[in-house]
Amino acid sequence: MSLWKYIGTNLLETTNNWTFEVNVLTNNYSYKIFWQNGQQTIFGSDGVDTYSLLQDEVAKKQFHMKGYVGYAYKGQYPEWSYSSAIALPWLAYCSQSDMAARVKAGYINLPAPWLSSWAMLYAHMYKVRYEALNENNQLPKRLEYFYDGNKIPALKTGFYETLVKPPDQERDKVILILSNLKNTTRPEAIYQVAATTNFEGFSLPLSFSFERFAVISTKIKGVTYKPFSLMKGELTSI
Repeated sequence: MSLWKYIGTNLLETTNNWTFEVNVLTNNYSYKIFWQNGQQTIFGSDGVDTYSLLQDEVAKKQFHMKGYVGYAYKGQYPEWSYSSAIALPWLAYCSQSDMAARVKAGYINLPAPWLSSWAMLYAHMYKVRYEALNENNQLPKRLEYFYDGNKIPALKTGFYETLVKPPDQERDKVILILSNLKNTTRPEAIYQVAATTNFEGFSLPLSFSFERFAVISTKIKGVTYKPFSLMKGELTSI
């Protein structure tokens, strides 16, 4: 995977690149992200609960650690994700059973993959319009992230989708953002499969992208969208 940034209208590739490995069997999965600093982040699920683990061999030797930091929680989504680089491999290759179970009328409730969904209420402001890869495969072909004003009443009653209770100030700010942007008709982010490949009769994304827009709301200009970043991923071996 690679990260591109918009400087004005110019799209420039950054030095941020990651590799990943994925294993999937029905609703069970495991995958690993290899970071440029030598760390590895691992996620896995049995279809009911999910675990995450951060491996850092350098820190383990330096600080004489006997193990690594890990977490476990309910559900199939990698809640401990704090970066699109972590969440996108799950969306592309591990999400089929979760999508099949939770998509309703073409939409699914998913956190923003670029934010820490376990802690940040901002990650849960969205409803996601879903298009399947094909009629026999519920992996997403396209996902569009829209602000969801229908979440405001639940937020006001103290219902949170994070794993920890966020500060009241954050809740109030999220309610304000949703109140201002709930009627927008353009998505803030788009995941898109660009090409597919066939493996033993099963379609898989060969390449995919994730584009984000900066959404700016002012009294004078109203709501405007500016391209912000683009991530690209590709399958190199099966």
